Amino acid sequence: MTPIPLMLLTYYLLFSGKKATRRNDTHKGRHAMSGNNNVKPECPSNFHLVDGTCVRCPRGQFSFQGWVACLQWLDCATVARDVRIRRRIGIPGHLNAVKEVYLADWHGYDVVYSRCASDMYYEDCLHGMKMVEGLQGNEFVVQLIGICYSENPEVKCG
Repeated sequence: MTPIPLMLLTYYLLFSGKKATRRNDTHKGRHAMSGNNNVKPECPSNFHLVDGTCVRCPRGQFSFQGWVACLQWLDCATVARDVRIRRRIGIPGHLNAVKEVYLADWHGYDVVYSRCASDMYYEDCLHGMKMVEGLQGNEFVVQLIGICYSENPEVKCG
């Protein structure tokens, strides 16, 4: 993807997981009781509730299933503070030479945490990240919940 000139730049890319291990109700709305005729729909991931209708989150924002509002993509500080890596699920190698992939947790939600493996493949890694960012909103592209471009290769989550 894109090479790096002199300084190693790292990036962190977070994607939402399909299954939440535990739910954080901070961003969820209260649903009406089943006997009530004003039952609000539960919106899918990357959608929020507007006037009783599910609407896609604006570019640069995300949500999880059942939320009534969208949040801004996580930035470097939020990733470093709130994302906890659990275990590595992908290593650079035959099928993936440019990035390391981890299963992580953000406020009780499973997320995928990805970062460039080395400066040798940094340009390729950066290109892939920009493609994921540019293709957000497509139902066939993984949902982005945060992105961090950093010049400090020592910045790590958790």
